[in-house]
Amino acid sequence: MNSCYFIGRFLYDPILNEVSRGENGKTYVSNFKLAVTRKFKKSGGGTGKQVSFLNFSVWDSAATLICQEFRKDDYIIVNASARSEVCETDTGKKFDKISFRIENFEFIPRSNNEYEEKEET
Repeated sequence: MNSCYFIGRFLYDPILNEVSRGENGKTYVSNFKLAVTRKFKKSGGGTGKQVSFLNFSVWDSAATLICQEFRKDDYIIVNASARSEVCETDTGKKFDKISFRIENFEFIPRSNNEYEEKEET
C-alpha cells in the first residue's frame, strides 16, 4: 500500500499549468511545496519539531480547485502516494527525488490555519 497523509502549509500560492494530452485535449496540473511539521519527544524530556519541505503534484479538476481556493500559508490535509524518480545534476551526478501525488484533500478553514500551534496546548 502506498498511501500517506499529511497536514501542511503552502509555501507559495499554487500555480495551475495546462498540459497537452495529445488528441484528447488538455488537462491541468499544479506542483507545489508544503511545509510539514513532525513533532517528537526529546530523549531528555520535552518536545521538539522538525519541518520538512515536501514536493506535491495534483492533477485535473483537483488541481483547478486547489489553485482557486488555496493561498500561501493556508493549511491543507492531503492523502497522497509517494513517487520516486532518478534525477541528474548538471555535472552528471544522479540522485533520487521523492515527491507525492495528491489523491484526496480536505480544507482546513482559514480561521483554523494556526492548526499546528493550537495542537500543542
